[in-house]
Amino acid sequence: MATQTVGFLGVDDLCLDMASSLVRLGFRVQGFDISNSAMDDFVKLGGSGCSIPVEVGKGSAAIILTVSDYKHAYDLLFGAGGITEGLPNDAVIILRSDISPENTEKLQKHLKGKMIL
Repeated sequence: MATQTVGFLGVDDLCLDMASSLVRLGFRVQGFDISNSAMDDFVKLGGSGCSIPVEVGKGSAAIILTVSDYKHAYDLLFGAGGITEGLPNDAVIILRSDISPENTEKLQKHLKGKMIL
């Protein structure tokens, strides 16, 4: 069985812990964050750093999206170079955010429009 890839958009301490566990279990992890120090920590634990969000989506079976506001989530998903440009249709997106339920539903509708469920 091929190694599955999990992508991280936004790398906080909890994401680092999750990524470290996934690496120990044999998963490939790749991530993007605007913070160079967060990405340095991510790479040190065995993750692959991506320079733009779309790279995280390519080949990922699951994406863990950690953002604090709707606009940021929308831009990372659907903006120029956003992950949906390279995301497989059967990928899973896990949203770790404190955005409102209404905005979460808006993101879901946009994903369905792109045939990503």
